[in-house]
Amino acid sequence: MRVRYVLTALVVAVATGLFCVGVLSRLAMSLLARENPQAHGLISDDGFEMGVVTLAGSVNLAVVGIPLGIVGWLTYLVARPLLVGPAWFQWFSLTVPPGVVAASLVVHPSGVDFTVLEPLWLAVGLFVAVPATYGPIMHAVMLRVGGTPPGMRVAGRAPVVAWALRGLFAAWATLALVSLWRDVLALT
Repeated sequence: MRVRYVLTALVVAVATGLFCVGVLSRLAMSLLARENPQAHGLISDDGFEMGVVTLAGSVNLAVVGIPLGIVGWLTYLVARPLLVGPAWFQWFSLTVPPGVVAASLVVHPSGVDFTVLEPLWLAVGLFVAVPATYGPIMHAVMLRVGGTPPGMRVAGRAPVVAWALRGLFAAWATLALVSLWRDVLALT
């Protein structure tokens, strides 16, 4: 039943959002803090004290993971029926483009996070890698759960619409990549 699939996907998405934002981003920030002792005590662009792990900060990250997980859920429900090509390309499509899109929203040439933290490649790479893990985790669990996502028949019956949506996703990822590239160049 598709309602069961959608609700299961919602639970998986929220759990994955909590894990990616609440755990993986905390690990990424800890690694950056260890590599940058000179930044200890500075306030990050998101209002966290660098190098300091607090219960309030960890709860804040977990709470932020819930709505981000829901955004990922909606995106996954639209994207899953649009996946084409060999398995490696489908996994790539659920990994790199979302990571680049999310990083393009976070990485910017002003502020503390990317002007103080070094090496730059590590800071930017972590801000791509953490959101890039969401899609593969979500997809792996949903493949294990099984079922047919809504929209699978529609994608097959309306190929023009499906290709238009694929083009929209590709354009969005391309624009995000260009934006991220410009911001990284401005930081160097």
